[in-house]
Amino acid sequence: MKKLYLLTALSVGFILSGCSNEWDISDSTCSISHINEVAQKEGLEKARALTEACVKGGYEGLAQQVDKAHDAAKETYNDTKNVVTEKLQNAQETINEKSEEWKEKAENIKKEIQR
Repeated sequence: MKKLYLLTALSVGFILSGCSNEWDISDSTCSISHINEVAQKEGLEKARALTEACVKGGYEGLAQQVDKAHDAAKETYNDTKNVVTEKLQNAQETINEKSEEWKEKAENIKKEIQR
């Protein structure tokens, strides 16, 4: 009985170790038709192992893509924030300059009227 357990464990180990080396995780190897073909030709255990490898590989790839997208969005946000802040400061300076000019003009007009 112990020999049967040992043989089963070794068989599963060989199957699972073969999955990581045998299959390159890609769109074609993770397609439903390819997994179905593996199930028919090599058995459900290999098809299940391939499916798990595809899910794991897809998740890791997706997580990396999400991280890259997050970093790009954060960088774009910061760049946009800096540009908008600079433009707002320039606008405020222009408003302040124009306000001073208009105050001077208003005072000059007031002085002329009082004469």
